Amino acid sequence: MRKGMRIVLLAVLVTALGLAGCESMYLSEKAQPPVVTLERVEVAHSWVSGIKGKKPEFYINGKERRGSPLVLAFVFNVYNPNKYKVMLDELRFTMAFEGFELMEPTVYEDQWIPPETTNQIRVHATLDAFTTLLSMLVPAGNVERWKKMKVKPAALIKRWWETVGDFAFPIEVRNGVATFQRPDGESIISTFKATFPPKS
Repeated sequence: MRKGMRIVLLAVLVTALGLAGCESMYLSEKAQPPVVTLERVEVAHSWVSGIKGKKPEFYINGKERRGSPLVLAFVFNVYNPNKYKVMLDELRFTMAFEGFELMEPTVYEDQWIPPETTNQIRVHATLDAFTTLLSMLVPAGNVERWKKMKVKPAALIKRWWETVGDFAFPIEVRNGVATFQRPDGESIISTFKATFPPKS
């Protein structure tokens, strides 16, 4: 029994050393940026019961500032085209509804992606009606956009909260940047963008 165990351990060690040697050989090649694509967007949580009348719930008792929550999950596929593993170090992007930039989710979730393999990462983005209203009123680009559309921000937010489950409007991933590290510590940067639902 012990002899069999030694043979198995020796085989595992030889395989590991062989793989490490192959990886070192491939590290001399120029790194290819991993490919980040949006698989889908999911509504992880929403509360539309707080949206009363024409406006989302922005206040409670006229004093406490609070908004109806909306949590989206962005599911990304990350493909490593290299012949060695890479580590996803950071991923960030700007989220936009109908062209209105609302927030910039960022994740620091280290994960190794084997060579020529696809991993998935899920990024949660939490909005609430009140902070969304503020993001509609502050950046000049957003203000110009809703004025040109001749619609009030509160009416837009109400429509978004009520129809997001049907994906009745485009949800954009803009300015996406993912940072990776090779086994030797060298950084690789990938950029990405997407729209969900995809344009037909």
